[in-house]
Parts: sequence; C-alpha cells; structure tokens
Amino acid sequence: MPWIDVSEPHATPPNLLEPTASDAMDRPMASMNGMLRADEATLDAQGVDLDWCSDFVAESSVVRHLHLGPNAAEIDSSWSRFEYCDLSSSKVRRLRSVRMSDCKFAGTDFSGSELTDVVFERCVFSYANLRMSKLTRVQFEDCGLSDVDAFEMVATDLCFDGSELNKVNIDRLKAIRVDLRGAVTLGFEGLARMDGLLVSEQQLSALVFHMAFGLGLGVERTDGR
Repeated sequence: MPWIDVSEPHATPPNLLEPTASDAMDRPMASMNGMLRADEATLDAQGVDLDWCSDFVAESSVVRHLHLGPNAAEIDSSWSRFEYCDLSSSKVRRLRSVRMSDCKFAGTDFSGSELTDVVFERCVFSYANLRMSKLTRVQFEDCGLSDVDAFEMVATDLCFDGSELNKVNIDRLKAIRVDLRGAVTLGFEGLARMDGLLVSEQQLSALVFHMAFGLGLGVERTDGR
C-alpha cells in the first residue's frame, strides 16, 4: 500500500454502553449445570471458589476479581465491565460492548470467538490463542501482548495505543483499518503481507527484520546478534 493521508480516527472506536448493574450479586454457589450468570448485577468474586464453573455469562453487569480456575470455563458477555479479573485458561466465546480493565489472559482461548466493541485497558495477554477469531472495533490500551497466536484472525478497526506487541503471529491475518501507530513495540511472527495495517514512518525501522524474514530474505549473522 502506498503513502496514505490519514483521516482521524483511522480505526473506528468501540461503541460502548455502560452496564446498568444495580445491586450486589449474592455470593455465587455451585449450580447443577456449572453455569454462573450475572444479569444487571455487581459481582465481586474475590476469594470465591469458582472451580466448579464451566459457563459464565454476564449481561449489563460489573464483574470484579473473577477467577474461574483451570477448567477452561466458557465466557459470554455483553454490555458489561470487568475489573482485575484473571481469565487465564478460560475460553472466551463472545464479547459485545465490554470493557476489560487490569485483566490477565494467560493461555486464554479466544479461537473462533467474536469480539465487538471491546476495550482492553492495562491487560496482559501471554500465550493467548486468537486463531480464526473475529475482532471488530477493539482497542488495546497500555496492554502487553506476548506469544499471541492471531493466525487467520479477521481484524476490523483495531488500535493499540501504548501497547507492547512481542511475538505476535499474524500469519494470514485479514485486516481492515488496524492502527499500530500508537504501539510502543512491534514484534511479529508469520509476517508475509501487511495489507490493512497502518504504522508511522518512524516505526518502519523496527519492522525491517520482521519483513525481511517474512519474505524469506537471508541475512548474514554478525557478532553479538
């Protein structure tokens, strides 16, 4: 793609609706089918054992300190806010109009998921699986993404202001208006084409080796590298 004149914002921002959560939710107890549901509620799960939960649904709720344990519980949420949650090893099925603040996603499975109108703030993604997921109007603000697999991800209107991207696999990524100009670091794997991605001129030097290796170019190794 040639030089372009950018109309701001380049990526359409998420359209978020504030949750209508009211009363605090009662202390969740194990259910017969393993489902935990929060509807227009405020749930603070700090210190609550939720290893029994296999399916978590939140609608127009505020969720804090949620930790679903190592059993790959599935998550589906709309019009909600998550704060200080550890969703490691969970399976995210769908997020719609959701804000995630100070959350952890270690080994989280987003594969095949749909994320629409989502903001991640100060979140950490490590070894997360986003293969063949679909992200639309998603912001990563001050996040860390390391060893993330985004193979065949469909990404429309994404931005990464203040975020660090390291070892992010974008092989066969389908991108439209993905704004990387605000990223602090850019580290990609599986890089072949970059259609739909936007960087600043100052960021090009950081991408030289990634682009060279993606094109199969051999580079002589020198001392210290």
